[in-house]
Amino acid sequence: NYYNDIYALGAILGLQKDQRNKEINPTNGYLQQYQLELFDTYQIVHLDYRHFISTSFNTIAARAYSIQTISTIKHINYYQCVGNYYYLRGYPTNQFTDKHLSMLQLELRTPVVHWLTLVPFIEFGGIGNSPASIQRWLFSYGLANHIPLGDRTLRIEIAFADQNREFY
Repeated sequence: NYYNDIYALGAILGLQKDQRNKEINPTNGYLQQYQLELFDTYQIVHLDYRHFISTSFNTIAARAYSIQTISTIKHINYYQCVGNYYYLRGYPTNQFTDKHLSMLQLELRTPVVHWLTLVPFIEFGGIGNSPASIQRWLFSYGLANHIPLGDRTLRIEIAFADQNREFY
């Protein structure tokens, strides 16, 4: 059963280099994150790279992300999921799950007025048992509206994938 109780003992190790000009809505710089989850029943390796380039009319935001689970136990917490507003927007949440997910994301963040930024985006990725055995290649695209609220951002997005549409 993918939902049985699990008990695990271990540690999470991480390394991060943050050269962004600001944490929320950066316009310049990059963020590198590496994380290793070491537990007695599973291990997960995360690699996340984000790059931001400011131009005269917008910010180009690019992301490369990869995650791999190593485990012989079948539990939903050990699987990577496609869908929702994090990974390959446009697919229903958890429509596809497996032990490996890799994706590329590109956004063009264009300010319209001081309180609104339009963000068209495209995403491409694959999900499978490992990087060498991708079962599904996936593509999504859409449009987001970013509205600054102090040091936060309200994101309203519509995303499309295959014959599906999701609103976040």
